[in-house]
Amino acid sequence: MNRDKILYSIREILGINTDDRSLYIPDELIMFEYANARATYLEQLYSKGGRYDDTDLTQTIKLGMSMVDRSACSDVPVGCKILRSTNQLPSSIIYTHRGQLVSHIGPMDITGKDFNLVDYGRVKHLTNRTRIINNSINAFILNNYVYVYGYENPVLSVLKDMAMTAIFEFPDDVVDAGVCVGDCNDYPMKAQYHSYVIQMVAQKLSKRLPEDRVNDAEADVVMVPTPKAAKKSTKSSNEQVPRRTRASQN
Repeated sequence: MNRDKILYSIREILGINTDDRSLYIPDELIMFEYANARATYLEQLYSKGGRYDDTDLTQTIKLGMSMVDRSACSDVPVGCKILRSTNQLPSSIIYTHRGQLVSHIGPMDITGKDFNLVDYGRVKHLTNRTRIINNSINAFILNNYVYVYGYENPVLSVLKDMAMTAIFEFPDDVVDAGVCVGDCNDYPMKAQYHSYVIQMVAQKLSKRLPEDRVNDAEADVVMVPTPKAAKKSTKSSNEQVPRRTRASQN
């Protein structure tokens, strides 16, 4: 989905694309509200079931990994090797009662075996015996860092970078972080969902527009973007945070 098309569509509904009204809504505010509405719609949609690995919705990012000890994640079984992403995720991942909308997490080589993504709350309940038998690598997200762990799997000794494909809450933050794999310039949104989302955004923004009683340009009204600190964030399975807060970047 083209960002210019998103902006034009919403302004067209609000009637502020023409020169006869002296109203201005910043692009940043429109795209912030669009991201909120998009996340809300997708949360509702995928809570009901269905696939979420559509390339029209996902972004793939590259994460550097390094070895850490158990102090940051004490529920990981003793004896495991633990790696953590060098940086926090650039944006929260959309979360439903079915879990986080991640379609791939694993080596950069797409032919490699995916890691097993679990909620951190379940880590201590996964038995050591299962780990040894499967020789699997498991991953979880904690405080917006990605962790992977396992026993004797040789991949853990050489893993320097990994890939994650997911539906991120704030796609623009992913692009700005410079961690995209492939083309992340287009806004990830399916065309058939777009009309629902722009109606949600237009309805909310219309309440912020003053009534144009005199129908002239004497009042130069400027809509001030919502401060970043007030943004809400999707609630993840491992931390309690307000909804719609962009992930902090270290």
